[in-house]
Amino acid sequence: YEGSSAPSQDVVVAGAAAYGFGRPGVIFDGSDDELTLASVPFPTGANPSEIWALADQQELVSVAGGIRAFSYGGATNAASRQIYRNVTGGANRAWALSGDGVSAVSASSTLVDYSGRHVTRNIFSPTDVGVDVDGTGVNLSAAYAPNTGATRTRIGATPSDTAGGFWKGQIAAVLVTSPLSTAQAAQLLAYLKSRGGIT
Repeated sequence: YEGSSAPSQDVVVAGAAAYGFGRPGVIFDGSDDELTLASVPFPTGANPSEIWALADQQELVSVAGGIRAFSYGGATNAASRQIYRNVTGGANRAWALSGDGVSAVSASSTLVDYSGRHVTRNIFSPTDVGVDVDGTGVNLSAAYAPNTGATRTRIGATPSDTAGGFWKGQIAAVLVTSPLSTAQAAQLLAYLKSRGGIT
């Protein structure tokens, strides 16, 4: 655990009685908690990857701004890969973000209200970034060339030196994979939806 204040009970490994999925996961209170690994054991530079998250997003739509479920790479948006929630068109939406080393490129899912329990798939290829929620379809960004750094990996907040954008809700699983085939993605989606009780 690494946070902006002393460790508290706000970040907990929750058992079956916890809110959210009713099964083990990490709960964040949305104010100052995050988990940090001071390295990046995942694809960096222009190497492709996917990030999958099984998460319960509890921030209200009335609270503007991006909150991060997971990020890795450099300390800036321009050098990292992220799953986050933001408000667009009066609704919570899931976003994927990646940078080319100078600026950040993002894509959002406009088909699902990103409140409550969902499976999010973010795709980071050598040419674009995409996001899919619950298997409703991948929305791709404009073309770009990723340039992901290797500073840190973080759950529940931005990758910046001073963490922000704190997640509110439970995160039950985060998986970073190589690019998946259609069949592999379908299998992983079915497994995560079953684990999270998502129909």
